[in-house]
Amino acid sequence: MDYVLDRPGNHIFKVDLYDGGKNGEISTYTFNISTKDPFGYIFIFSIVAGSIGISIVLGYIYIPRILKSRTKY
Repeated sequence: MDYVLDRPGNHIFKVDLYDGGKNGEISTYTFNISTKDPFGYIFIFSIVAGSIGISIVLGYIYIPRILKSRTKY
């Protein structure tokens, strides 16, 4: 059986196996399948890159001030 998930997100599949359990019972299994759109990775990358960039700029501004104030005494 082929099935295509059209929308990104979390999908829950329940599978019933007939005669799969003890004494010919029905066994039910639940699978959580997560699909993401390709823009999700770009969004995460842009947030991480922006955070690293802001950290570098703030470090460049404030670390010399801190080091300078410690060396005065």
